[in-house]
Amino acid sequence: MRFADLIYEEIDISHLLEILENDKTDQMTYSLDGNGQPIERYDCDDFAFALGGAFHKDYMAAAMPLFLTYVRNIGHALWTFYYDGEIFVIEPQTDEIYWLPEGEWKLSLLAG
Repeated sequence: MRFADLIYEEIDISHLLEILENDKTDQMTYSLDGNGQPIERYDCDDFAFALGGAFHKDYMAAAMPLFLTYVRNIGHALWTFYYDGEIFVIEPQTDEIYWLPEGEWKLSLLAG
C-alpha cells in the first residue's frame, strides 16, 4: 500500500461535522428506475465520491486519514476513519457518523 501524502493530521470531528453541514451531497437524489430499483446513474458510490470531493477541497480535511470504503457483504459505498481507537463510518447519503458495526461488515477500499 502506498499513501498519497507523507504527513496526515489527526481527525478533527468538529471540522468534519462542519464540512458535512456545508456540503449538499446528502441532498442529492438517489436514482431509481420505474420499478423503484436502484440504477447505476447516481447511487451510493457516486454519493461517496461527491462527498470525497468536499473533503479534498478543504485544506485541513485533505490531510486527514479518511478512507473511501466498500462494504462487500451488503454492497454499499461510504467513508470510514480511525479515531480514538475506533473505526467510524460517514454515510454520504445522510451525513450520519456512527461506529462501524462490529463483526458485521467486510470492508475493502474503493477506487473509481
